[in-house]
Amino acid sequence: MRLNAPIVGITAGTGGQGYRLVASDGGIFSFGDAPFSGSLGATPPAAPVDGMAPTADGAGYYLLDQWGRVYAFGDAVHLGDAFTP
Repeated sequence: MRLNAPIVGITAGTGGQGYRLVASDGGIFSFGDAPFSGSLGATPPAAPVDGMAPTADGAGYYLLDQWGRVYAFGDAVHLGDAFTP
């Protein structure tokens, strides 16, 4: 597999038998029992993604970019962010 951007984060799957990787362009790669809930791959963020965090049940995730913008996927709820361009 050839990546368009470096991997910057990882989260575990819902049953501990998989994981998700996130690249700095917002692309998500899901393996095993980690569900794919969307990505920023088709519309890259204005600032590179720095990392990700799963929701409590693992059915969603948050991405955070270098400008403080938060992106919510799956059952993650966007409650605001510290976006400053």
